[in-house]
Amino acid sequence: MEDYGQTKKVERIVVMCMLLLVAVVAVAIVSFVSIGKARKENGRYNELIAELRLQKESLSDDLDYMNSSIYLEEQARNHLSMIKKGETRYEFK
Repeated sequence: MEDYGQTKKVERIVVMCMLLLVAVVAVAIVSFVSIGKARKENGRYNELIAELRLQKESLSDDLDYMNSSIYLEEQARNHLSMIKKGETRYEFK
């Protein structure tokens, strides 16, 4: 009878260990799935950051150009019909 009690204890321990193992495996699987999703999302954010950096660089170049004397002169000539001293302005109709 004593042997039967020991066997039942061992069976309970084995069952508990198996349940614990299943729980650990389930948590590990959920964690790996979450990590995979996070890496994918991180990749999308990295692509977005790269695009925004290119856009920022382009806008910075545009701003530098618009702050230049060359741009100012172009705008004065094209929109205000201004000319430099010594130049002749021709207007065709």
